[in-house]
Amino acid sequence: MEACRDECYKEPTCIFSVRTLNDGFCYLKRNPVTGNSGKNGVNTNVDSTCWMRANRGNFFCIDNWDINGDHSDNEKCFATFTGYSLDQCAAACQASSTCRFFVRLRDGRCILKNNAMRGGCGTTQYSLAYDKSCFRVY
Repeated sequence: MEACRDECYKEPTCIFSVRTLNDGFCYLKRNPVTGNSGKNGVNTNVDSTCWMRANRGNFFCIDNWDINGDHSDNEKCFATFTGYSLDQCAAACQASSTCRFFVRLRDGRCILKNNAMRGGCGTTQYSLAYDKSCFRVY
């Protein structure tokens, strides 16, 4: 995955990269969730996805999207925190060893997640009820 990540880093328009299992090919991507190549959901041929560019602190955030995933605290599908600002949500994710991304709803609910596109909580879809979904950039 490191070689794939390095290729993405070299390409200024690359936001994230995806490496496939069957051939180890590296796909450089620039339009998360809304791009016209690839799919939003489980793909058993994906080895790993690496976020390379941040647009808010150590995160790449997308407006108005819920992203499917598992809650990072292994709890049932409900809000992890309530009344959190976007910055508080980001700080909570940064402080968690299992959080890979978070979703924040406009009403202040903050949900820390992992296993993007593969988990059992949420539905990957556009929704005005969601403020932002933010992925950790490493």
